[in-house]
Amino acid sequence: MKKMKPANQRRSHPHPQSDLVAHGQAVAVHIQAILATNLAPPYQEMGHFLANIIGSCHDLLKDTSAFQAHLDGAASNHLSRHSGGSAVLAYLITRAILRQKTNLFENFSLRSLLPHIVFAVIAAHHGKLKQTDIDKEHAASLHHWQKTRSHASEALIQQVTNQYKIKYTINTLNGDLAELEEEIFELDTPEAEISGENFFCAFLLCKMCLGAIAWADADSAARQTHGIPEPAVSEPEICESRFAVTPPAEDAANSLNQLRTLFQDQVCENWQPDFPVLLLKAPTGLGKTVAVSRLTATIQKSIGTSKVFYMAPTTAILNQVAEEIFSFNRNGNNMLLHYLARELTDSRRTASESQYNPEQVRERTKRFERLDAGLVVTTYHRALSVLGGMSKNSCTALFNLKNSIWILDECQFLSHIQFGVFALICSVLHRLCGAVPIFMSATPPSSFLWQKAHDALHWPAFPELMPLLTEQQLWDLENNDFVDGRRKIHPCPEIVNIDDLTAKIKAYRKENHQQSVLVLVNLAKDAVSITRDLGKTDYTITNYLRPRDIKEQLAEAALRLKDDEPILMIATSIVQAGVDLDFDTGFVELNDLRSFRQGCGRVGRNFIAGRGACPVFAFDLRDHNQRSSWFRQRFHRMIHSKTVDKVKETYKQIIENSVAEVLESQHSLSDSEIEAIEARYEKEIPRIFEAIEKRMLHFWSDYGTLLQNNSGQGFDFHKIEQFLTDDLNDNESASPFIVVFTSADADERDKLMQSLSELKKIGRQIDFGGSDFYERLKSFRNLKKEIFRYIAPILCGEWIYYVILKNISKIRSYGRNLIFIWCGSPSVMIPKPSGGGLALKISSNPKGGSDNVL
Repeated sequence: MKKMKPANQRRSHPHPQSDLVAHGQAVAVHIQAILATNLAPPYQEMGHFLANIIGSCHDLLKDTSAFQAHLDGAASNHLSRHSGGSAVLAYLITRAILRQKTNLFENFSLRSLLPHIVFAVIAAHHGKLKQTDIDKEHAASLHHWQKTRSHASEALIQQVTNQYKIKYTINTLNGDLAELEEEIFELDTPEAEISGENFFCAFLLCKMCLGAIAWADADSAARQTHGIPEPAVSEPEICESRFAVTPPAEDAANSLNQLRTLFQDQVCENWQPDFPVLLLKAPTGLGKTVAVSRLTATIQKSIGTSKVFYMAPTTAILNQVAEEIFSFNRNGNNMLLHYLARELTDSRRTASESQYNPEQVRERTKRFERLDAGLVVTTYHRALSVLGGMSKNSCTALFNLKNSIWILDECQFLSHIQFGVFALICSVLHRLCGAVPIFMSATPPSSFLWQKAHDALHWPAFPELMPLLTEQQLWDLENNDFVDGRRKIHPCPEIVNIDDLTAKIKAYRKENHQQSVLVLVNLAKDAVSITRDLGKTDYTITNYLRPRDIKEQLAEAALRLKDDEPILMIATSIVQAGVDLDFDTGFVELNDLRSFRQGCGRVGRNFIAGRGACPVFAFDLRDHNQRSSWFRQRFHRMIHSKTVDKVKETYKQIIENSVAEVLESQHSLSDSEIEAIEARYEKEIPRIFEAIEKRMLHFWSDYGTLLQNNSGQGFDFHKIEQFLTDDLNDNESASPFIVVFTSADADERDKLMQSLSELKKIGRQIDFGGSDFYERLKSFRNLKKEIFRYIAPILCGEWIYYVILKNISKIRSYGRNLIFIWCGSPSVMIPKPSGGGLALKISSNPKGGSDNVL
């Protein structure tokens, strides 16, 4: 006989046997288990506290007659909305516990922010941290709860308060609620000054808890909806990597091998368990990937197996290191290439991609959402999106962060703003999760910048950045004849345009036809122009190529270089770092000196006595307006704001002055001399951090301005996310406009449709390896630019509305944050499509075009 629910039992989901109290208890258990995989031992009790309150109270306002009617099929209305009101009640309960239990978390500076964390997470658990259902209507839903609640609310509240043995009744809660309503639901601002340390620890806790409740709530909801009993305990899968590295055998013919082995041994021997954040600096070509893998294995012997994140700035670098890193990981089928949404399986020494049938695709998608592999390989940009941004529906779930190891490869690619943000994130991960971040590069930002970044963000007790080599060991490496004698940098102030450069390359190759040559420039279009002017090259590596083609061509070039073939490669920053190539000669365009030194590292990478010091010719290309290409690459298209403009001007001056000092040198320079120039100008960088400080704190003395002010959510997540994600890319431009104008000219219409057809045709047929590649690519890009970026002549007629609605998703995919201007004609009005951009009516011109220009 079917069991009927008690008449007074409040449900959480439509199934007749669902139980609101059991749902709250189950979600609390799930969240606690998930947070246990994230938080270091000192914060485990705090995680239990947050899990208990968030899980038990997140659905309190489902205990109303309006919501129960909604479960029975009634239309949803403002009285059945429950996230906002539940968040308010949970906030009051948390505040009451902390007020009565003064010794609870008394040694934790985060204590005063716990009510705000609870509020923000519950308010957002059906959406995301930027969008909650908190508004004026939640007052009405709270009044409705007071009138129609059942014993379920009291049971859930007692589940929380009884654990901490406090006296807090429903009547007391109603009194606190009345006081909060008189204050127009303004949350309390902590009396103590809020440091950057506490604020961003609280922010990461919000993200952890929101990811945890998203998964816990979904699991319990599925059970309750189908009448499946809740488990008494929750045991989430612990995904870890176990590194085991066998150092490569020494090659007696390679002069650097003994030095490499010594360097790697020193890295592992110098590490101490109490080192918080690590800095692995060493000259190029000494095997930092092997060294950091051996270090990871050493750390895991001390702290146990753990999850490993490997980050780099470009997919080209990640593609090269992925298989090498994977070969050191002794967990088969446990690597996530998050940057390309791919998984790799282990076939001994080679990583291969898994094949999935349609039934497995959904589960595979969940892996990428949860990042649940033990080894995650990703880009800096994706890492920032996970740790600092908010995903489409909810925060990316963060699991298994406890004792995790974060390897930040080629960290010199981080702009000074990005480095400041990662300094903050790594410090938070170390404090909350016991994580071990490792900054790694031949030219990393210094400990001086690490300190200044924390000072600017009001971080009172930041963890120290610990070098893995002593000053003497690093000096011995950098001044070793096999390292410092590998190359000499020759300033070439006479090279100011592509014609000068190509003439120099031709003359050099004529005299040295047996040498391999790398030409490294800042802009892809310059690389293409040089390729055309030279007539014949072996490789042109730019971001115009697909990642697969870049990977294949770099692998082929590396093999040819090992066979001493005199190849000529034209490239951009794709091969500037992390790529194992060894050229005899380099023509390297100046840029930020850290990036420039990395580019030089592809020349004379291995010391070979017979060839001596390899020459590198340094130059600075300018356009007809005398703007350096590094300026156009980094700053020309930056979004304008007072803060960004100030950062831009400061950074521009630093690069400009350091580049000028290199070009004005009267003699050739070694790597160490370039580094000395770079170190002098690095002292100017704190001016950039000062601009960040003013942006974040808005001229206030603490982070109080980002708490509750104008946000109505407890935290001003809009401003936090903007700081952590939106303004970090030097090359990011303001949103481009796509102008849609009208025309009644049939010939013009046919011409447009033919252009669109050709665009699709060229895009399908383009041959990335053929001899006519650049001609086809130029046609493709010019046509795309003409149609989709500067002007898109969509012609009016009876068919236009259908065309726009049918193709809007395809058109939007051609640009980022595109703004569409929809136009009308005398005979046909084009309404604004749902979810479209800016709607603007402009009349048609019989000659084609528009009477009104934005």
